[in-house]
Amino acid sequence: DYLLKAAREAKVHTSWINPNVEYEEAVQEFVRALLGSEQSLFLQDFTAFMRTVLYPGLCNALSQTLLKLTTPGVPDIYQGNEVWDFSLVDPDNRRPVDFERRDRMLHALEAELHTPDARRVHALLERLEDGRAKLYTIWKALGKRRALDELFRDGEYLPLAVNGTYADRVCSFARRHGHACVVVVAPRLTAALASAGGLALGSVWLDTRIEVPQAGLYEDAFTGETVQSEPVGEGYTLGVSSVLAHFPVALLERKPD
Repeated sequence: DYLLKAAREAKVHTSWINPNVEYEEAVQEFVRALLGSEQSLFLQDFTAFMRTVLYPGLCNALSQTLLKLTTPGVPDIYQGNEVWDFSLVDPDNRRPVDFERRDRMLHALEAELHTPDARRVHALLERLEDGRAKLYTIWKALGKRRALDELFRDGEYLPLAVNGTYADRVCSFARRHGHACVVVVAPRLTAALASAGGLALGSVWLDTRIEVPQAGLYEDAFTGETVQSEPVGEGYTLGVSSVLAHFPVALLERKPD
């Protein structure tokens, strides 16, 4: 029971060492009263609110997933969390995992999107809650790590400046090793940019731009789309509206001249 686990691990009114059975029963009865009927006023209000934050929240999770897979160090994923996990407690590697379902999902993605296509990738976002977009992000990011193993193992980490209207809502950095360079783009705080709980894609980013360490053509591992850097002053930038035109995060590899 995740609710009981959450209450005990909070260690406020009950715990695993000193369980307060009366309190635990009261909490569970309270939650059953709130969620047990579709006529519940709380449930109606909560469902309406959830619709406004669901997709921005899942996009935040995509950003966290991409950061975990591309920052210096060795990424780790709890087994089963290759797709969304909506439990109330921390992941637990002892929980049973439906590996056959995940295997089917991955094989379907491999068949449909072996070569990234912006239109078909964008279609993953129509049912963002089904977990395919997260699995796709992991698959493509790990594939890029494998293809550029020296870069991700030994490459330097370069925080990138972002400027423009929504500069504070983009986390971006480069990994560089020799002539190889990738740029990671992970948005944050996007709920206000996406109307009616939608997605912060394309023109909503206005004039927001990322300063990149090298000029050139950058190809996104997720969509296959390319973005050409533009000279600004003494450096070069990429427009976030172009980089995030079709998918909520980006992993851009600079193509050879």
